[in-house]
Amino acid sequence: MPGSKYLSSRCSSKSFTAHVTHLVNMLSEDSKEALRLACIFPLLMMFGIPQNIPLLYVLLRLYNRDKQAFLIGNYYMKLTVNEVALVLGLPNSRIPFKFTRSPLLDLTHKCLNEKLSEVIEEERSPALEERRISLIVKYLLCMFFFPLKNLKVPACLDGIKDIQDFVKYNWPQTIHGFLHSQFDGLSKICEVRGAGENIGYLEGCSTVLLVWLYEHTKIQPPLVETARPRIYRWSLTLSYSAKFCLEVERNLRRRKYVITTFANVGDDELSLLGVEELESDFETGPEKKENRKRDVEVDSLGYESEKEKKMKYKKQEQELLKKIRAKAYSYSITTAAFTTLTSFTHHDISIPYTVVATCFHSLVHVSVSHTDSLARLKDLQEDALHAFPEGFIDWPVVDARKSPQQSNSYDCGVFVIKYMEVVTSLKVVT
Repeated sequence: MPGSKYLSSRCSSKSFTAHVTHLVNMLSEDSKEALRLACIFPLLMMFGIPQNIPLLYVLLRLYNRDKQAFLIGNYYMKLTVNEVALVLGLPNSRIPFKFTRSPLLDLTHKCLNEKLSEVIEEERSPALEERRISLIVKYLLCMFFFPLKNLKVPACLDGIKDIQDFVKYNWPQTIHGFLHSQFDGLSKICEVRGAGENIGYLEGCSTVLLVWLYEHTKIQPPLVETARPRIYRWSLTLSYSAKFCLEVERNLRRRKYVITTFANVGDDELSLLGVEELESDFETGPEKKENRKRDVEVDSLGYESEKEKKMKYKKQEQELLKKIRAKAYSYSITTAAFTTLTSFTHHDISIPYTVVATCFHSLVHVSVSHTDSLARLKDLQEDALHAFPEGFIDWPVVDARKSPQQSNSYDCGVFVIKYMEVVTSLKVVT
């Protein structure tokens, strides 16, 4: 999701499978069986999981550089190579692959898509079988395992030509190492830029990190409990709205929300790992009292709690009233603009204090600050000298308690007119 508000990633399992599935269906049964033996075939036929970028952003903000782990609930949880292997259904064995981001080939993701389209349009000929398999393997590596932000292909992947080359290497270990190498840097950017600001790109197979989070938490139950590899267990309709992710963020601070180990690891999965029992890497984190300090802060996505909003608006209101009295402003109204009582928020959020005679520029134009409106009134004073027969510009500034609040988004005009009736008949509202 390039251009996301919070984070960007080039890894999209839905986009990957949409491109490659048709090509896989053109293969012979022998070729499909070879892909199954290499543990590649399930990854080529998956339906894909939404990127869920806001949720990845929330998770990265929970990363602790000292512990090299994510603080979830009361635990420091580490992403392990075995867990990456179980998510993708690949063996954690064979020789390590040395992945390097540079040098880069002239080959880009766009070129790969064009080659894929060319091969699909060609006749189903046995002579083209090797070319199809080679393209599928390269597409898997470049578009799903190791997608880079510049959409180019690292030269180190050019040597993987076919299934025989693919099965030589430990891909879960390589994927894990590439993802983990970015966590420290992104965590630092999170601290510098603050909540709700974009922190750049997470390169590599970010889908693995999402599925790992689903497996270790109770965000929602799996769609198919027994589906394997584990990327198949999760719903294709998982919400990725900011509102949903804020609720998840609050739940991630609760100890009972955490699942410390992958559930129901079967013998087939253990054989992929070459172990008798799966062990997760975690340790107990800080006490809950310390962690609760986060509850009063701004949420990771940049949204404040209602309590924080009210405190902020109350402080702004008091500061503005103090400024008004200190400078002894005289406020007026133009014949083209109403003067009204208004709170510092629009519509539903009610603040019990208001300022009399703030300029009604437009209740819809909430981007105009009230401080600017007040200053503008003084400049418009001459235009308002003949707007009212009485000495309206000499009315004092007072606190107006229990003033009515607008409760929808379409009654702005009536709201202002009714207020003007009150103002012009009473002069001073108390």
